[in-house]
Amino acid sequence: MPSELSPSKRFLAEPAMRRSIEDFVRRRVPASDVEDIVQTVLVEALASATRPQEEGELRRWLLGIARHKVVDHHRR
Repeated sequence: MPSELSPSKRFLAEPAMRRSIEDFVRRRVPASDVEDIVQTVLVEALASATRPQEEGELRRWLLGIARHKVVDHHRR
């Protein structure tokens, strides 16, 4: 396993990015569900074979995943 993270994986690991996703989700779902949804977003992003490499695109892409997970949550 390589010890160096790719730039996109490093960006996903940044606390500021996680807080951004948490803030987005927190405004849309009950507090008890925020952590589960944030974890799902990050796992899906890490598992993706094709993720944007540019930071701005990656941020929009992650918030898009979060938006879809929030919608899924409300559908249940």
